[in-house]
Amino acid sequence: MATREEKIVLQDDETLVKFIFKTEELPDIIAGHCQDRGYQAMVDNPDFDDTKEESDENPRQIQNPVSAKEFVWNVVREFGVAPAKRIRKQRAMTEALKDLEISDINVNGLDNDNNNG
Repeated sequence: MATREEKIVLQDDETLVKFIFKTEELPDIIAGHCQDRGYQAMVDNPDFDDTKEESDENPRQIQNPVSAKEFVWNVVREFGVAPAKRIRKQRAMTEALKDLEISDINVNGLDNDNNNG
């Protein structure tokens, strides 16, 4: 089995997680994620001046500064961290609500509502 060493610089608070794919699958993996999540190779030019005619110097659209490959790496990263974000949010909500006393909830107009519950 051939191995390929790549220099990856990690920050002190980062951990490397490896995903192993067949090399020939990578283009389809990237294309599939881009298609599923609406990646656009061309995006609106934030510097487009609509008072001037569209030209090479004033294009309406530009090449997306985020490459398709980078976009997919971000999708994969988000897949990995989304559960952690959810857990942190749940913990924060629990902490924020722990001292809250709910003694009585009165919602006007629901006393005679037969469709409520």
